[in-house]
Amino acid sequence: EAIKRSVFEKVIAFEPVPNNYRLLVANVYINGLEGQIKPYNLALGSKLDEVLTFELSNENFGDHRVKVSSDDGVFGEKNRATIEVISSTLDSKVGAINPHETLIWMDVQGYEAFVCTGAKQIMSERPPCVMEFWPYGIKRAQAYQTLKDSISMYEFFYDLRKKNPQKSKLSTLDNLYAELGEDGDFTDILII
Repeated sequence: EAIKRSVFEKVIAFEPVPNNYRLLVANVYINGLEGQIKPYNLALGSKLDEVLTFELSNENFGDHRVKVSSDDGVFGEKNRATIEVISSTLDSKVGAINPHETLIWMDVQGYEAFVCTGAKQIMSERPPCVMEFWPYGIKRAQAYQTLKDSISMYEFFYDLRKKNPQKSKLSTLDNLYAELGEDGDFTDILII
């Protein structure tokens, strides 16, 4: 939608799960956006050419995610089918950016810390970044401190579930984590 309304000129999209990738490509072509959206069928993470195991959700195709734990999980993760996917890093696929013309949008089900770690060069430029903030997934990945370290160059965030989001210091992110709890609530945050 943002491309069709000319909010953005170009998009680079990463989708690791083959069926979801096929849907992404079909949507790009159906909407005549093949010149503006470059899709990649790979996972983003902290390392190049790492084999990541994805656990697949039967109920929510947006909840396929990197397998980070073998315990039962609240969402039946232990019983999910799995596939293996090769990872890359955002830095290796995108390269240099203009932070004033770039927006990063990621929803990787608690794996954000690892994507950000693989985007050190890009994140150092501090482009605005929207990411899902899901304490359950972050805890499952044992990645909360890694996430905070990987975005430490930013100063503020907005909690986008609020009707009129207020700018908060990034140092208060722990408060949002505690407010959401580790039982499954989430929000999107914009970090700047």
